[in-house]
Amino acid sequence: MSIPANHIMEWESTYSADSSRHKNYWPSEFVVSYVKRNISIVLSEQRGGSIRVLDIGCGWGNNLRFLLREKFDAYGIDYTESAISALKEEFGDRVQVADARKIPFADDTFDLVIDRSSIQHNPKEHLSEIYREVIRVLKRDTGRFFSISVKDGDNGYLLTRLTRSEIDTYLSGFVLIEVNTQTITRDHGKQSHSNWIVDASLGLNKPRV
Repeated sequence: MSIPANHIMEWESTYSADSSRHKNYWPSEFVVSYVKRNISIVLSEQRGGSIRVLDIGCGWGNNLRFLLREKFDAYGIDYTESAISALKEEFGDRVQVADARKIPFADDTFDLVIDRSSIQHNPKEHLSEIYREVIRVLKRDTGRFFSISVKDGDNGYLLTRLTRSEIDTYLSGFVLIEVNTQTITRDHGKQSHSNWIVDASLGLNKPRV
């Protein structure tokens, strides 16, 4: 089953429009915080770019740009052709149009896979395959997976919201899973938006990658 046309078209229309919506230059603060908190020690010792990272749903390239500046060997995939087309001049073969159910990399390729609120924009019936692919491309016994998804609230796009028990089921192939929540309020507390924040590891001691 292919990605439904309505999922693709709403993002194609966003990235091909003249507006700046979702055309971010600056990286997600969550991604920056996670990388600095969990990976900076190793990075300071390995400035040669040997740490391989995949950004699933790389969008306009804001997180990918940050990762490359920080000397990671970083790559991105997105199912939106207009976004990848816009990134090709800057990133070349580091970015590809791809369905996350068929990540175009070999087994045991990446130290870290990042999902900054991207997997949630896939149909629920696709999720088992996507999470299996994440595990497949991560380095066995050491790979890490960082993911953010909507718990409560709405961002105006088609979403698949997961319960905590569903998250545990989808991530059952990981050895260690840490799931936290983060809530943001707006308009003096009248509106709220909550995210699941997942840090999963294929290693028992959750080592820095």
